[in-house]
Amino acid sequence: MTGAGQPAERDHEIHSRRPLRWVRHNGSHTRIGEYLPALPQLVTGEWRGLRDFPLYFHYLNLMPETPEHELVTDIYLPLKS
Repeated sequence: MTGAGQPAERDHEIHSRRPLRWVRHNGSHTRIGEYLPALPQLVTGEWRGLRDFPLYFHYLNLMPETPEHELVTDIYLPLKS
């Protein structure tokens, strides 16, 4: 996730007008799986948890054009409202 283990978090709505929260992962795509178990803990406040819907990964850059340690991926979490 972003620097020093602190995720960048934002709340968003997309086409369906259903709420989403995103977290940003910096670094290798192979390490994303290490953070997946912690993602539900990021859903706090007025949200009641995650919807039964797949996560969405937005790869902002890709290899080989970008060095592995500079890769950036936004992970969108579908929220219950």
